[in-house]
Amino acid sequence: MRTRKPPLQRYALSGGRLIFLALIAIAFASTTVFAQTTNPNNHQRDAYVTKTGTYVAPSHATNPNDTKTDNYSAKGNVNPYTGKEGTKDPYATPRDPYAYKPHKSK
Repeated sequence: MRTRKPPLQRYALSGGRLIFLALIAIAFASTTVFAQTTNPNNHQRDAYVTKTGTYVAPSHATNPNDTKTDNYSAKGNVNPYTGKEGTKDPYATPRDPYAYKPHKSK
């Protein structure tokens, strides 16, 4: 006569299956985190050539809004198109472009 396993053991996960499900859960959680931190409203920038002849490839950017923490370049965010992590501190004080800068002579 065949012995029946208790109900919980009947559905127990083997080591390989448990690891697979754990990896799926981690992948889902990480994509959910990134989706919540970056601005979902974005636009594509066209390619162009600068005055000096440098080619600039097309890219994506977040649409302007009232915060700098949800831009692709902000620390803690990831650009979904390139996979690059943001490096800029969104809380840093911007430099004053009109501030006095003495000329350095050679």
